[in-house]
Amino acid sequence: MEVRYIDQDEAVMIKYVIIPGSVISKDGDEHFISSIMLRKLYDVNPMECYFLPSDVRFFQTSYQNELIDKYITLEPREDGDYSLERAKADFARRKLTE
Repeated sequence: MEVRYIDQDEAVMIKYVIIPGSVISKDGDEHFISSIMLRKLYDVNPMECYFLPSDVRFFQTSYQNELIDKYITLEPREDGDYSLERAKADFARRKLTE
């Protein structure tokens, strides 16, 4: 895991990759969910996150792929379940299928 230093006395482990994007809501409308909104929905410390650009699904770099493989991804969900437990379970399931 990578460490992000806040100052010389405090360090925070990177745990999440936030990937903004669009989602179709239950009423059928498309909504763009920004990185900031996703961070709030999942209620995570921003210092524990990498924030990827919104076009990452179309222009992924090897570095971004590495981040997605290494950390728990937090992205828009059609089911509206923004619990960390669900995101962690999805990450574990993804790792099992590799």
